[in-house]
Amino acid sequence: MPRRKFVPALWSVLFAALLHSGSAKPGLCEVETGQSNIILDIEESRGTQVSQSTSPVELPIVGDPFKDVTLDLVFPRDKPVFILNGKKLQLLEPLDRDEDNLSHIVFQLTCTVKATNKKRSIPVIVRVSDNNDNAPHFENTPYETTVSELTPVGTTIFQGVHAKDVDAGVNGLVEYFIVPGDGMGLGTDDGVGRNRINVADGFGYFSINLPHQGQVTVNRSLDFERTQRYLVTIVASDRARNVSERFSTTTTLTVNVRDDDDQNPSFIYQGCMLHEGSCINPEYSTSVSSGKLAGILNIYPEKIQAVDMDSINAPIKYSFLSGTPSSYKDYFEIDEQTGAVRQKRAVDTSITKKFEIIVKAEEVSEQKRSATAKLFITVKPVDSNPPVINASATEGFADENAPVGTKVVDKNGNPIRLAVTDEDLGPEDPKPSYSFEMTTSFFTIDNNGYLTVNVENLDRDPPSPGTFRFQIVAREKTGSAASAPLSMSVSLNDVNDNAPKLPMIPPLTIQAGENKQSVTKVEATDADLGANAEITYSIYHVSNNGRQKFKIDRKTGLIETTGKLNAGEQYSITVQATDTGGKYSQTIVEVTVVPGPNTRGPIFENPVYEVQVSEGASINSTVTTVNADDPDTNQKITYIIKQGSTELFSIDPKTGIIITTRGLDYEKESQYILVVGTLENPGTGPGATTRVIVNVLDRNDIPPVFTAVPRPVTLNDDVPIGTTVTTLIATDSDGTSPGNKVRYELVGRGKAQKYFQIDSDTGVIQVRDDLRKETSTEYEIAVKAYDLGEPQLSSVTSVHVYVRHVATVPPDQGIGFADNFYTVEVPENATTDTLIKTLTIINNRAHQDIIPLKCDIIQGNEEGLFYTSITEDRNCDLRLKVANLDHEKKSEYQLQMKLDTLSGLVNPSRSIATVKVNVVDVNDNRPHFIFPNAKFNGKYFGALPVDSQIGTIVLQVKAEDADSGKYSQLSYHIVPNSSYFKIDETSGIITTTNTFSNVDLNQLPFKFNVAVRDNPDSSYDSFTVEAPVVINLISDQNRLILVIDDAKPKTIQHETNGLVDIMEDNTNLVIGIEKVAVKQYLGDNGTIEQDNSGTDVWFYAIDPDTDKILDRNSTRIQRSILSKEAVSRITVDVTGNLHATASSIHPPLTVPKIITAIAVSWEVFPYALIVIACIILVLGIVGIIYICISWSRYKAYKERMQRMYVVPRYDPVFVEPNLKEYETQVLQMSVPLDDSDSYNDLQLDFSGKNHAFSLDNVSYITKENGDSIGQQSPVSSDAATTARASSIVGGVDMGRGHSRGESDHNNLMGHDPPLMPVTNPMYQRSSEEDIGHMNASATNENVTFREKRDYSHLGFTYLGDRSPVETTTEL
Repeated sequence: MPRRKFVPALWSVLFAALLHSGSAKPGLCEVETGQSNIILDIEESRGTQVSQSTSPVELPIVGDPFKDVTLDLVFPRDKPVFILNGKKLQLLEPLDRDEDNLSHIVFQLTCTVKATNKKRSIPVIVRVSDNNDNAPHFENTPYETTVSELTPVGTTIFQGVHAKDVDAGVNGLVEYFIVPGDGMGLGTDDGVGRNRINVADGFGYFSINLPHQGQVTVNRSLDFERTQRYLVTIVASDRARNVSERFSTTTTLTVNVRDDDDQNPSFIYQGCMLHEGSCINPEYSTSVSSGKLAGILNIYPEKIQAVDMDSINAPIKYSFLSGTPSSYKDYFEIDEQTGAVRQKRAVDTSITKKFEIIVKAEEVSEQKRSATAKLFITVKPVDSNPPVINASATEGFADENAPVGTKVVDKNGNPIRLAVTDEDLGPEDPKPSYSFEMTTSFFTIDNNGYLTVNVENLDRDPPSPGTFRFQIVAREKTGSAASAPLSMSVSLNDVNDNAPKLPMIPPLTIQAGENKQSVTKVEATDADLGANAEITYSIYHVSNNGRQKFKIDRKTGLIETTGKLNAGEQYSITVQATDTGGKYSQTIVEVTVVPGPNTRGPIFENPVYEVQVSEGASINSTVTTVNADDPDTNQKITYIIKQGSTELFSIDPKTGIIITTRGLDYEKESQYILVVGTLENPGTGPGATTRVIVNVLDRNDIPPVFTAVPRPVTLNDDVPIGTTVTTLIATDSDGTSPGNKVRYELVGRGKAQKYFQIDSDTGVIQVRDDLRKETSTEYEIAVKAYDLGEPQLSSVTSVHVYVRHVATVPPDQGIGFADNFYTVEVPENATTDTLIKTLTIINNRAHQDIIPLKCDIIQGNEEGLFYTSITEDRNCDLRLKVANLDHEKKSEYQLQMKLDTLSGLVNPSRSIATVKVNVVDVNDNRPHFIFPNAKFNGKYFGALPVDSQIGTIVLQVKAEDADSGKYSQLSYHIVPNSSYFKIDETSGIITTTNTFSNVDLNQLPFKFNVAVRDNPDSSYDSFTVEAPVVINLISDQNRLILVIDDAKPKTIQHETNGLVDIMEDNTNLVIGIEKVAVKQYLGDNGTIEQDNSGTDVWFYAIDPDTDKILDRNSTRIQRSILSKEAVSRITVDVTGNLHATASSIHPPLTVPKIITAIAVSWEVFPYALIVIACIILVLGIVGIIYICISWSRYKAYKERMQRMYVVPRYDPVFVEPNLKEYETQVLQMSVPLDDSDSYNDLQLDFSGKNHAFSLDNVSYITKENGDSIGQQSPVSSDAATTARASSIVGGVDMGRGHSRGESDHNNLMGHDPPLMPVTNPMYQRSSEEDIGHMNASATNENVTFREKRDYSHLGFTYLGDRSPVETTTEL
């Protein structure tokens, strides 16, 4: 019992010890996690960065490296990468994972316990994580390829685009996409003809459907004739998880388009209607004379010629395709090489009067493209009579200046028409074309035979002739017959197109007086006739208000006086001559009035003139005007000053105006007396002279003047208040009071007025305040002396006062800034009075009661944003004066501060400090969207075809942010998420993510918001703004086309914004342009043809109220766009703004469907059904018979096989176990396991029912015999031996050494002999086979197949069509 109790106690102790050891903490220098190594992670360096830390930050080693343990790093092979800072790993140099292909760093950490000096080495693995710091790099550039213009859409044309990114993971994955190019290198080069190359942007024409592979495929059909080269801009971008950190690289793939044979040849001649450079419906004509052989025909308008429209320039072969009448080939032939038409036989008009032949021009190429033209050959009768011109009148009339194309009329007003007849032509003969030859170029004959005006500005008036006489001859265009000349005359009808002409009239003189006088007679001429030349005269204008002093006779043009004329007056009379049509001309008659005889002198009306003039009057000021009257008709008065101050005054001799010639001074003279007379009246009688009394008025015109220049004054800073500084005296020289009373005052904005004052009456300057309060040593006192007059006059002088400050201290005890340079940061949204920095002033407490102290900004505050102040602690505060900081405008200010106090108390080395103010950017600006359409501002409209594929670009949303740095970074998102669209977070490009085949119409249009967020990496300091987006789907019912006739698409492409503005202004709808393409129109044969000189602008319209795209059959579209008024208004505005002709607006063109009627004869239809039914019945019977025969033959074969073979008897075979195992393995490997149904008809066993082979075919070879003599198989029963074959091959001779082979063959073919016992017909045993049959097989080579039988003669081919036999036996 004690022993039994001891055992459980022992187990309890051991279990407790194990628990204690398992929960024990790791010791010094052991890994905290209990592992044998340490694994850390670190991020590769960004640039020269070495400050990144590991994860975890510290090595998980037990022990304090500064107390308990010593840590060291061992790099056995490479140079050291890290150093230890405690338990932290610090990089020695930047870590580049990509360049060094560095995925991890392995080294040893040696830890030594300081107490025991035990060392331990721990492996450390630092895994380096990748940063996306490398952009993809294209390899094997430049890229260029050549493709045929017939390359189908979707064909891959280039697979060599490959870019490599050395980053790891998703940062190294590259995807490719095609973007619009920058426009460089596009356009047409300077080549000529076929060497000219048109280069276009490949965006839209090519695509990369698998972005990760970079295979470029054709996206749109190519056309060498339009564009010969495309520049495809390919962008390779990595797949960094953060979209803003992705790098991309751009390259250009040059795609040269190779010309292929895709253009038919075209006939060319001058004047044909062209479409894309090819003639449309070309026609040629010529004529032959009846009964004459012409040889090579002269073809009109040019010889027959066709060219290959491709650059291949294949040769052309000409031939006649068809013609009427059908005998045309008997008379004409065409040269295959040159196209020249030759007449082989003469033709008579009795056969036909006109041939119409289709000429075919075919390329000598594999495609054998061709074009056709019509050739008309007119058969003319024998020319025995010349053509005759018949005119409806030979004398015509036309108005002069008639426009070109005006028809000439006869005397009855009917247009004159000419016709040509030929007596040789019968009623049924085709009429030849005639050209008219005229001996004048002023008139011509139009296509309808009317005589019309051919030049502009026909003039009847001399020297031009009034009547034109000329002759006309009619000549056949395709022949030489001509008519006799026809003489005609055309007289021009007069039109009032000439104004009357007045002659130039020399200047005239008439004597002064009141009597009526004739001045002159004017006569005008008019080149017109009759009533158009009747002229009336009138006076249009008379100068010097003389309109009432003259008149003119309306018929004769005689000018007469009607009022009093004074000598010396001059008049300009404008005379106007006007005809009945309102045309006029003018001339000017200059008239001068001369005096008559002089008999009496002038007399003054007033004997005395008294005036007052201010002494401040300027020179040439008018004093007064004197007036004398001359009673003679020949009035002449000359005024003079006979007495008085002529040096101060002067008089105008003609007008009598007296003016000052010098300034007047009241203080010198207060009155002047002038005596004025005339030269014509030198007498002294009454009225011969007049007196002018001039009184001068006093004016305050003299300012006070200081009597002496003030001298500088020096004062000590401790002088008492009230001390007299100096006394100033000023005097005023004006003659009267108060203009000569002087007063004094201090002026200016300086500090002088704070410390000094002046007595306003005496001019005494005194000290006003304690000068020790200010540190200034110099004051400039500005003193103004002013009078009391009106206007007040003054003068200013300055008194310089120098103050001596007697206080001083040592430099180390002087006042100064604590530091010379400060750096502070202020947010740009700081408010007014924000404290920027307090500058500490040392020794600021000394003499604080009497020492003034201030600090000023002396440099860097040009904008006045900052100010300073002294605090209560006598330190300097720098504060913001105006809250106008803006990091985006200016991010840094450098202010220079100066400390100012008494000069002796300042430490010079610390009196100036510099403060650098850094303006910190804050997110103070919201992003705002940039809308492309100002009229519908606030919303983005987009549209795309309903069959657009995934990845189609819809539109681009753009926004701006006025902030900088990270605050200006923008990120776009769709709110809420759309299942059909996505937006690129960086560029704002909206693309499709789904097709629209199953979109419900009620979901349209697609509406969602795009949110733009600045500072996207921040979770709180950001702004988000949203804008609505409306996207419609375009179908054929929404499309409209604006047709511009004379401008190419390349030109209109640059004017799409202007087109949208014009149509939106006219329709008040949102207009979108889907594409700009070559103009299309319906040809004569109903096909859609192109006009390269015009443009089709495909557009659609959206209702701004409902945001839905409008059907062109809607009422609003019909009213705003497709009505006649709307089309006219839009096309006129487009034409005026684009300087290109906009002709119409219409829906897309469609080719009319041609319905082909198939004639079905319902009478034959029932018979056809009966015939088909009979054929089916016959074929069915034949098939049934064939199947029955095959089955019968098969059954017969089975029965014969059963009768032919019996079960053989064999002796036992002794085989070692390993042989059985080997053969079993071979069976499993060589014969595939088929299902039970695959060999139901071919069960291979070794019984008598086996129809393939039996064990009689197996012989056994022993080591002892060593030859090929087979032995009988010792098999005791059927069940002891089995075999399975997967197939049997025919072709082996069944009668190998057997006499029954032929008879067996005959029996199987159906000739059965009498039955007899058969033991084993397939195997004949020789006499030697009975010897040694009991020998065991010593090796695996003792079993072979003796032969294979051919059963193909039995008719069952499936026994011979299989693969070679691989048969094994299991013994």
